Amino acid sequence: MSLRILAPPHEEIARVGARSRREVGPLGAGTRWDSEQIDGENRYFQEVRYSLYNADVLVHSRVVRCFHATMEQLQMLDTTLQLVPPQHIDLLNERKPAGIRVADTTGRGASRRYMGGVNPSADYAASPDFDERRGIVITHGAFWENRNRGICVTVLHEIGHVMTHNGELSYQPFPHDRSAQLRGLRVSRNPGVYEGLCNAYMFFLCYGSDNAVMRDYGTNPPDIQKDAVTRRALRQTQAFTMLDSGWQSRFAERERR
Repeated sequence: MSLRILAPPHEEIARVGARSRREVGPLGAGTRWDSEQIDGENRYFQEVRYSLYNADVLVHSRVVRCFHATMEQLQMLDTTLQLVPPQHIDLLNERKPAGIRVADTTGRGASRRYMGGVNPSADYAASPDFDERRGIVITHGAFWENRNRGICVTVLHEIGHVMTHNGELSYQPFPHDRSAQLRGLRVSRNPGVYEGLCNAYMFFLCYGSDNAVMRDYGTNPPDIQKDAVTRRALRQTQAFTMLDSGWQSRFAERERR
């Protein structure tokens, strides 16, 4: 792991979210989840005292700034960002120079959630030390949900959104029926037409890994977000034609093992 810690850690009570109160939380089995109602639904969380760090994560000779993360989360971020091609890291840093911030929640008002991530259009007052228009926010709950994978796939999904900003990632090369199917998916609380495409990007980065377990996650169980038709179209997007031959070879079609 390549990290540069920017300051001593600070202690903070963080809220770690979950999709269901039946899950085992960070406080251990038998510990109940607290809840609050947001937009008429119960949202579950546990409060945990963490040591939180601000750090630079060094990946592909680039620096990605990360804020308010635990050491475990920084390790996951390091492993996650290794899956992202260097050219995509460059675009991430250009378009989101504030980096990645870990927070209790994303969104405001009725859209507030303890899970997932967001590329916000506003600088939320809850984050006075972080211009959220210029960064990505990932919840503690998203890291907890992904802890057994060793990477936070939510981060990859949000980088996918960054890649749509100037059309490097787009539906243009997709067959019309596949584009329509992906646009119609409801894979997050956001009904946006890019959600299915960004999930496809997320799975494709995992497919390009040299780790067999990660590759399997990028293909199984097969569906329209991660099948050969979608992979073929993704290779034709600017996001992947811009890569050098070494990185392109990582995403070449191969037989399933």
